[in-house]
Amino acid sequence: MELTAINNIRSQYMSLLSGDEKYNNILSKLTERPAEKPILFTADLNAEADLSYTEEQRQLSEILLDMYAVNNGIIELKNTIQDTITDLDNSLDVFLTSAQKQKAQAEDLNVICGKGSQYSTIIPVFTDYFEDTSAEIINDKTLGAAITDANIVPYDIISLEGNGYSGNAFVYNDNVFENETDDRSDLAYIIDSNDATVYEYSRICTKDKTETIGGIVNYDDKEVECVITLKAEASICKAIIHSMDPGLIVRKIETSQDGYTFVVHSKNDLYVNKTREIYYNPDYVYSGGILCFPYAPYVRLTLASNTVCDDMLAIENEDGTIKKINAYRKKISIQGIQLYTASYAEVSVQTGNILNDGTVDRISLFASEYIPDHFTDTEYITYYLIVNGQEYKVVPINTGRTGISIIRYSEEEISLSDNTQLIHETIKTVGLKLIIKPYNKKETPYVSNLKLCIGKNTGNIYV
Repeated sequence: MELTAINNIRSQYMSLLSGDEKYNNILSKLTERPAEKPILFTADLNAEADLSYTEEQRQLSEILLDMYAVNNGIIELKNTIQDTITDLDNSLDVFLTSAQKQKAQAEDLNVICGKGSQYSTIIPVFTDYFEDTSAEIINDKTLGAAITDANIVPYDIISLEGNGYSGNAFVYNDNVFENETDDRSDLAYIIDSNDATVYEYSRICTKDKTETIGGIVNYDDKEVECVITLKAEASICKAIIHSMDPGLIVRKIETSQDGYTFVVHSKNDLYVNKTREIYYNPDYVYSGGILCFPYAPYVRLTLASNTVCDDMLAIENEDGTIKKINAYRKKISIQGIQLYTASYAEVSVQTGNILNDGTVDRISLFASEYIPDHFTDTEYITYYLIVNGQEYKVVPINTGRTGISIIRYSEEEISLSDNTQLIHETIKTVGLKLIIKPYNKKETPYVSNLKLCIGKNTGNIYV
C-alpha cells in the first residue's frame, strides 16, 4: 500500500484489516478512536501468556505506521511553516518595495523639484514600462543590452584580509551570543548566494582603553575594511554583490590574469545601497550591486563600511558570568557574490505614453549610467523622448553632457539655451526610447533610476 499524507495512513491500514474477520475487534476500536491518536493499542504484558508471532508482527507494523505518520506529520508541518514564511516574505517584499518607491518619490521631489527648480513632478520609469523588451533586467529599474548568452561562473575565495575579524562574535542580544545560533564567519556564505545565509566582517572600536578582548578591540574610530580575492573557473567580466548592508562601500576593483599582478579599474567609493548617491553621482547604478571590469579570472574587491551597529557586545568570563563591553561594532555584511560571463547584442526598448493626465510645459530625463572606464567609445546609451508623437534625441539632465536635455513649450522661435528644444504646443503625451549598445559584444553598460522630470506653468490655462 502506498502511504503519503498522514490522514491517509489510518484509513488505508483499516481497509487492509477489513479483509480478515479476526481483526474485526481492532477495526472497531480504530473506527471509534480519534484521528490524532496512534494506531497501536498498548496493553500490559502478561508474562504467562503464550507468544503470538502474528500478533507481534502486527504490533510492530502498527508501530512503524505510527512512526511513519509522525514523520509525515513533521514534514507536512515543516512545509506549512515554510509556505507561511514564503508568503510572509513575499508580502513583506511587496510592502517594502512600495515603501521604498514612496521614499524615492519623496527624495525626488525634495532634490529635483526643490526650491528654485523648474520642475514640479517626477514620474519614475520602471523596467516593466518598456514594451516587448529583450534587454537584460537586473531589477525593477535597471537595464542592460540584450543577453545572447550568460553564465554564472563558479569561483574560490583565495584570501580575505582586513582590519577586523570574520563573523559576529561578541554580539550579545536577548541574553544570547548571536553566533551560537547564527554564526556569520563562514566564507562559504559568500559563495552560496543564499539570502538566508550572511557573512559578516567586523571591527570593534572603543575609546575606553581598559577594554581588551585578545587584541581585537581597537582604540580608534576607523572604518571596517577588508580585501577579498576571488579566482573564477573562467574569465569573468561582471560581479553582483548581494547585500542589504546600507553602509557597504566598494572602495576598489582590481583584476589579474595570473593572480600576482593586479590592475586597478575603479578607485572611487561606490556606496552600493546608498540610493541617495544617484542625485550626486550619475555614473553608477546604485542599489543593483553591479560591478563591471575587463575579462579576467581573478578579481580583488576592497570593501568598507563606516556604519555603527546597535549591537550589545559582551564576553563570557571563566566562571560563566557575562561581562558587557564598553565598545561598538562596525560591520560589512554580504549575502553573496556572483560572477558572470556573458555575450550581448544591441537592444532598442520603448515605452508607451507615460504622461496620462493633463498637459505640461517642459520635460527632461534623469538617469544613472554605469559605463565602466575600460569601455573605449563615448556613447553606449542613446535616449529619445517621444513628445506628442515626435521623437527627440536627448541627454539626461543630471549628466551635464552636451546636447538637448530640456524640451519646452514656448511661443518663441529660437531658444537662447543650447540644451533646450522649443516646441510650439503644450506637452500632452510622452514616451521614452532607449538604445543600449554592448562593448565588444561581451560586456554591457547599464542604465537605471530613469525619471521624467515634469514642469508646468500653473499660471497658464490649457484648452
